[in-house]
Amino acid sequence: EQELIKKAKENNSEYFQYHVVGTKKTNFKILDGKKQAICDWICENGTKDDFKNFEKIFEIIEQIIMPIRETDNIHKTIIQK
Repeated sequence: EQELIKKAKENNSEYFQYHVVGTKKTNFKILDGKKQAICDWICENGTKDDFKNFEKIFEIIEQIIMPIRETDNIHKTIIQK
């Protein structure tokens, strides 16, 4: 389990529900209505290293968005003239 998830669970334990077998927690889920709060906490408390595995995804998103930004700038230039 990633360290960031452990920290999120420690700092927001009331947002999680655990499946217990005997005395061992075997699985967990984020309670309905609390997923946004956990996402916000992770974004606020995560480090660059925590998100390193998303680097390729961010690159793909940038490739998709960049042409849109360039097109928007062209449209703004045309409208201003």
